Amino acid sequence: MKHEDQIETDTRRAAAPQPASPTAAPALEELVRRHRELDQKLEELTKYGHLSPLQQHEAAVMKKRKLALKDQIAALAASS
Repeated sequence: MKHEDQIETDTRRAAAPQPASPTAAPALEELVRRHRELDQKLEELTKYGHLSPLQQHEAAVMKKRKLALKDQIAALAASS
């Protein structure tokens, strides 16, 4: 095997997601579910274009919650 081929293979292995530990899987699934739920609500809220000030605030809060969930998902996945 050429050296370049070995590097490419090693890079693919490193980039592949690692399975979560059995104890982290339910927590990770719940975080992902909540993230998707917020994403759907945001999509529904913003599909009409113009938002009232209250809706704009609600969208901003949802985006912050989504980011926090994304950080939690990444931290949990990294610790697994």
